[in-house]
Amino acid sequence: MDEIEEGLIEKVSFVKLSKHRTKILKILKKKIMMPSEIRKKDNLSYTHLSRYLNSLKEKGLIICLNEQSKKGRYYKITPEGEKVIEFMEELDK
Repeated sequence: MDEIEEGLIEKVSFVKLSKHRTKILKILKKKIMMPSEIRKKDNLSYTHLSRYLNSLKEKGLIICLNEQSKKGRYYKITPEGEKVIEFMEELDK
């Protein structure tokens, strides 16, 4: 990555500060999922998972595809979230 977009480093830092945020983004990079499915892969309580999902959503790294639903919400990584993961992978090389 030659050019670093404004704010990308801040978002990378935000994600890297939490192993759970990192893992959730990596999980969502592979496919769209519900919190119950994410929880099985990361073994978090629903309360903690909800906090992580909300913080990632506030940063524009993930979106909820059916926000109006009380149950069965689906989450997807955004293009910005994919850039964050790609940049983190570059840093780890």
